[in-house]
Amino acid sequence: MTQMELPDTIDLDAALVVAGHALHIEHADLEDILRRFDSERPPDALVAALLVVRFRELRSLLALYTAAVQRIGGGGDIPF
Repeated sequence: MTQMELPDTIDLDAALVVAGHALHIEHADLEDILRRFDSERPPDALVAALLVVRFRELRSLLALYTAAVQRIGGGGDIPF
């Protein structure tokens, strides 16, 4: 762990990565689904695709949050 990373956000980030990989394994055509949503896809594949998109967004927000906490001089934990 580097000085700029918060331990709690590392755990959450790792969980999001693992969950995304698991969905990619379960749904081999997930990248195709992400490029083109249509109503003919099975509901579980559409939900998996939406989850992967949200996981990516949350990981981006975690990175921004970590940077903001470090800028204000936060310690090694999430300050809430």
